[in-house]
Amino acid sequence: MRFRQRKLKKVKKKRKKQERLSWTMIAFSAGGAIFVCAFLAFMCMQNEKAVEKSATTKLRVDLYRIGVALHQFQLDNDFYPATDQGLHSLVEAPTTPPHPSSYDKDGYLEKIPNDPWGNPYVYRCPGKDGPYDLLTLGADGSPGGTKLDRDRSSREFESPEETSSGSGEDVQNRD
Repeated sequence: MRFRQRKLKKVKKKRKKQERLSWTMIAFSAGGAIFVCAFLAFMCMQNEKAVEKSATTKLRVDLYRIGVALHQFQLDNDFYPATDQGLHSLVEAPTTPPHPSSYDKDGYLEKIPNDPWGNPYVYRCPGKDGPYDLLTLGADGSPGGTKLDRDRSSREFESPEETSSGSGEDVQNRD
């Protein structure tokens, strides 16, 4: 009988030790899971910042190139393309009035790029605050929004020198 009691005590001790080890393993697992979740959240935030920076860079370059082409069109023809002629008039001569008098035979751009989210740029002439408006409606492709969905205009990327006088003449006469 005594032997049996001793064996029972050993078994109980062993079970308690296993229970403590089980709780320790659960605690370590939970801590590891929390660490992994925090790490993944951090990486997603970093990725979002990289995506936004990349989109902003493409947007800045596209708007600059289109703006230069629009200014060259205006210098050659004494007017900017009308809204209904659109940006396509920088690739091929417009067929609707007003007709350009000195259209560059090679056009002004090979093709009109889409914004970083695959949407066409919005062009209006005359513009609200200048000769034309050139903008993107953001990632969602609709007016308004925040972060990547917000509307962004070519005026947002102009240097302070260009916006101080309020006209595009400074850009053309700098050379």
